[in-house]
Amino acid sequence: MERENVLLGVVLAACAAAVVAVMLLPPAVRRSAAEVEPTLSEDEPVVRISPTRPAPRPAAAVKPRPAPQGSDAGVVTVEPRTEVLATFAWGAGKGQLGRARPRDGNPEAPMSLDADANDTVWLLDQVNRRVVKVDARGKPVGELPVGLSRPVDLQVLDDGNLAVLDRAAERAVAVLGPDGKRVAEYKLVEPARVSAVVVDGDDVYAEREGGTLNRLGDSQGHADGARTEAPGRPTRDGRAFVTATLTDGAHGVVVLKAIDRRTGDERFTREVRLGMSVLRIALLGSDRSGLIYLAAQGERVPPDRPSAEPKPTVDLLCLDASDGRPLSRTELQANTSADQTLRELAVLESGGVVYLRRTETSAELQRVDCR
Repeated sequence: MERENVLLGVVLAACAAAVVAVMLLPPAVRRSAAEVEPTLSEDEPVVRISPTRPAPRPAAAVKPRPAPQGSDAGVVTVEPRTEVLATFAWGAGKGQLGRARPRDGNPEAPMSLDADANDTVWLLDQVNRRVVKVDARGKPVGELPVGLSRPVDLQVLDDGNLAVLDRAAERAVAVLGPDGKRVAEYKLVEPARVSAVVVDGDDVYAEREGGTLNRLGDSQGHADGARTEAPGRPTRDGRAFVTATLTDGAHGVVVLKAIDRRTGDERFTREVRLGMSVLRIALLGSDRSGLIYLAAQGERVPPDRPSAEPKPTVDLLCLDASDGRPLSRTELQANTSADQTLRELAVLESGGVVYLRRTETSAELQRVDCR
């Protein structure tokens, strides 16, 4: 008994000495000792939890996923960073977009969209014969009438005018002013072969099947009588022309080519493998830094369910401007309705893209990034 009392006394004395030692530490050290650092995995950020203040919420980490089988090796696959800018109900009123489901004829939804230097998005609501404008925060900032009979595509020029393609009825590209009035009109020689309207600064081009362009004129109506040819879409940094060609849809192979704008020399030709069957190229463009964005719509079998049905998918890739090398990719839900559309994605000047995602009840304008 006496021995146990001696041991108890020794333990109590040691505890007392430890408390005194802590109290003699400087205040900053005592606060550090009072904090608790939890054990986390390597993927998670370290969060310090203090008894005197609430713990901060850790930021969501971007966790790369393995690239799809058959796609380019080494490409970082990231979860899509999606921000909903605006939601439009179907209709003809303010804050709505038109959708047509005729008994005889093809169903239609907004045909095209583009973004200007301020990241304002211009939506071609051809069902309601108008263009709807939405600023970078998703706020509607105006409308303008479109007087063409069958508009299918639009692009915003640097001076604020709008180039609109009508290849079926008027067989022309019209330049509209901020009030919707026609400033210029360029008739098309072979309208059936024109796939899109493309602009570069104040220059207006008609893109033909195969990716070559013909300059029609400028935004003020000065026509290019020679219809000067360009070997692809101009990049926004002014350094190159780029084309993308689907060479093997079944295996998802796209050939990307860039021509130096100053010298006319080939900068690169690269095969991009998407690892899925591809139906069409949905986007080719660049931001002001020159970063190239490529999107393709197709079908992919879920990697964790190889016996499942292929899932409609849009692959969005960010590509290096110097050699076309894929830097990163992400997957988007594809629009699967039968609505006729031409352009569902557009590159923002500041980077990233906007995507018009459609459902049976509404259209959702999303900002998405693959960087």
